[in-house]
Amino acid sequence: MAYFTQEQKKQMTPKIKAVLSQYGLKGSLSVNNHSTVVLTIQQGAIDFIGNTLRVAEHTLAEQPTNKMLKTSVEQDRVRPPKYLSANQYHYQSHHTGDALRCLKDLFAILFEGNHDRSDIMTDYFYVGWYVNLHIGRWDRPYQYQPDQYFSKRDSQRARQSA
Repeated sequence: MAYFTQEQKKQMTPKIKAVLSQYGLKGSLSVNNHSTVVLTIQQGAIDFIGNTLRVAEHTLAEQPTNKMLKTSVEQDRVRPPKYLSANQYHYQSHHTGDALRCLKDLFAILFEGNHDRSDIMTDYFYVGWYVNLHIGRWDRPYQYQPDQYFSKRDSQRARQSA
């Protein structure tokens, strides 16, 4: 049975905060129903949503007959999404560059010490805990703020060189 405690969250938080800081992101870690660790990235210097849309456009160019993808891309062109949920099984094919590196680092920490002994054939799911990684929320969209991170980083470099 999936179980995640507040103590596990406390142990994981410094590692998550270090990765978020490294990439110029702000986020929060929470526990849902004692079974799911939830990381929500609220704002930062990585354009996750734009990156996902560019990857979808590129994939559509390679697979022009994929009607489902075409419909999805057309809808996103008209009304771009304001938040995302990163799929732990397919994020590698939906992101590139800094977005992909960041998600790899975050998922590595979120799954550290977890196990998955599930048997789908018998509809038996046995995991240490579940993981949700949200980029923004339905009621609070992700805020892409590249200037804030880069100006802060540049000012730190200037102080170090002085």
